[in-house]
Amino acid sequence: MFGRSSHTWVEGEGMLHALYFKKESDGKWSISYKNKHVETETLKMEKQRNTPSFLPAIEGDSPAILSAYLLNFLRFGTVNKLLSNTSVFEHSGKFYAAAENHLPQEIDIQTLNTLGNWDVNGSWNRPFTAHPKVKVNQYTNSIDKMWLSFIGA
Repeated sequence: MFGRSSHTWVEGEGMLHALYFKKESDGKWSISYKNKHVETETLKMEKQRNTPSFLPAIEGDSPAILSAYLLNFLRFGTVNKLLSNTSVFEHSGKFYAAAENHLPQEIDIQTLNTLGNWDVNGSWNRPFTAHPKVKVNQYTNSIDKMWLSFIGA
């Protein structure tokens, strides 16, 4: 009746991968590996339901996409899944996973646990850029982080 909508690769959940290097007391190095999904609120909800729940709403026939938007919003209060699947950045000693459709998620770098949304202490309710930049200041030869590009500002 409305056509079809289908999932696309950009709708995938973010997964963190970490390699940890540790120098032992005998001078040898040990390496360990860990991975874990970034647990956004929508991923937690789908895990609780034990099934993918969101209708794909990015690719397909226009009436099907609009219907998926509406049904997702009525069922979950958001039209798309909240993802953090594009990049990881560090700011002030904390680490964040980001995508351009949702607030960054603070990550515990040792356990890879998701600590929650980072909303700049309650003063921001929109996504940040998911592609942070670093540049060298030509006058001081220091590194300036240019990640704080706001979307929709």
